[in-house]
Amino acid sequence: MLLPLSRSTYKRGDLPESPLRNGYFETAPLNQESQSSLRRRAGHVAFGTAGAGPIRGAYRQDGSIGGLAIVVSGTAVYSVTTGGTATLITGTISGTDRVSMAGSAAKVLISNGVALYETDGATMSQVTLPDTFAPGDVKFINGRFLVTKSATHRYYWSGVSNTTFDALDYASAEMAPDALVGLGIATDEVWFLGVSSVEVGQPTADPDAPFVRVQGRAYDMGCANRHTIATAANGVAWVGADFKVYHAAGELSVISHSGIEEALRKATAADLRAWSYKADGHEFYVLTITNYTFAYDFATKLWTEFTSYGKANYRGHLGYPLGSGQYVAADAYDGSLWRIDPTVRMDGTDPISFEFGAWVEAKAPVRCNNVILDCTVGSSALGSDPMIAMRASDDRGYTWGDWQLEPLGRQGEFGQPVVWRRQGQIRRPGRAFEFRITDDVDVTVRKAQMNEAV
Repeated sequence: MLLPLSRSTYKRGDLPESPLRNGYFETAPLNQESQSSLRRRAGHVAFGTAGAGPIRGAYRQDGSIGGLAIVVSGTAVYSVTTGGTATLITGTISGTDRVSMAGSAAKVLISNGVALYETDGATMSQVTLPDTFAPGDVKFINGRFLVTKSATHRYYWSGVSNTTFDALDYASAEMAPDALVGLGIATDEVWFLGVSSVEVGQPTADPDAPFVRVQGRAYDMGCANRHTIATAANGVAWVGADFKVYHAAGELSVISHSGIEEALRKATAADLRAWSYKADGHEFYVLTITNYTFAYDFATKLWTEFTSYGKANYRGHLGYPLGSGQYVAADAYDGSLWRIDPTVRMDGTDPISFEFGAWVEAKAPVRCNNVILDCTVGSSALGSDPMIAMRASDDRGYTWGDWQLEPLGRQGEFGQPVVWRRQGQIRRPGRAFEFRITDDVDVTVRKAQMNEAV
């Protein structure tokens, strides 16, 4: 009997949880029974340290300020090279909340919600804004910076290739009178995200009106927090005020399911933040909320949960592209910078707990003689003895049995079966299984079976 494996993380009300933590689904054409496989997420390699943290913002873009990254750690600001060397920039940025950042070829602007700062990677100064208004979000497109005016529906634009903001160079989101929460850039479009409305603008050649609203493209979902806005999959993603996650790439789509939306509804909106990265053909929108970190995989259109050992959330709550297809994750708890590496199965020296589930329905009592897991075995380092753990619940996940360990085979033991025997009787409504791998070993999970010949 084939046991369906969790392809996506899902928890809704008192329904049995479908866990998928620190792993993701891939189609496996050679797996003729289920066409599926599960892989562990990419690990972290120590890249650098920017102060004591936590990291409030991180930005890098090829062609911007010589390829340096700008990292706001605590109240300090650092430039970081592509080799991971961090250099303190004179000056501080007050506050503890996350900051918004955007860059041109010559400058990176940083908004902390109180003031706007600019840096060239060596020095930092405050940008003069008309009437010294409090800035909200900041973005860069078509040679101009855009800055929202906090608690209003107004936004200002800079001159071309500079950071000068004229008192008359502003416009307002027009669909509704709600305040702008943030801005999203999707190719050549600007998405103006308000408290309860969203509209789309495009650049023009008119210096007096460099952005114009696109007719017929206005929506009423709003945005919960500007720090959830992230460029991803040739578009922009964000959390709406209705607790749904949206992605706009020409067309607008909802990418969340009811389980994610329930978790968002229970979260604190001010805690939300997101970014995106790519690894091994998968692009993830990494969304951190109050007690969880979820990641949406644009390749499969499925969600997974990311965790970090001993932490409430995944440590890489922000990040930036390093170039050459590599990404750096910025730490939520200290000043650590981590290079994301799909060839490693550890977060620095911490284990990554790869967890997934399976379920069997029982309309009548059935004996469970064994549970067999078809997965990679014999690939461990010389001298190591990796293990996999399984536990079971007969009451939809309210209570669980003890974890039971089975070996994944020492190096070269490619025929090692992964089998749990004599698992007792399963009664209605069925049994949930959870599996967990924490050892430093490369594993692909192909299928789970019950009561099959070994």
